[in-house]
Amino acid sequence: MRPIHVLNRQRRVKIFPDAVTALASFVLDAHNVPTHRSLSILFTNDATIQRYNAQFLNHNHPTDVISFHHISPNCLGDIVISAQRAMTYAAHHRISLPNELARYVIHGILHCLGYTDSSPPARRRMFTRQEILLARWLRRRIPICSPLPLPRSLSTPHH
Repeated sequence: MRPIHVLNRQRRVKIFPDAVTALASFVLDAHNVPTHRSLSILFTNDATIQRYNAQFLNHNHPTDVISFHHISPNCLGDIVISAQRAMTYAAHHRISLPNELARYVIHGILHCLGYTDSSPPARRRMFTRQEILLARWLRRRIPICSPLPLPRSLSTPHH
């Protein structure tokens, strides 16, 4: 079993950690990544990812995915994903929240594998690969989160 660590530090989207682990393993297997290499995936909100974005990339705004590639032979990297950003994007574009969040996971892993979206040709290559992997994953019909966000009354702490 691959050492994939899924952390959920947000309360609006119910994440299914076992399904996220299966998706990550699927992408890593498709790229022949050795099974001993670890990966961590953190699901958070816009405020937290904005802090990461400002601290590490000098961009003071929220984003969808930030990846930290590691050169270590045992660790592939760390991925930070805004579930809130996926929720907003999915609702605005009328697409499935589980599909959009799976897209973010795949995108983050591809960055850890060396793909980049910094130029138009590289972006096309990365997005083509991303969408091929997403289509293959979706055929398995394993959602990585609930299809609807949790109501605010259930997602905010009660005092």
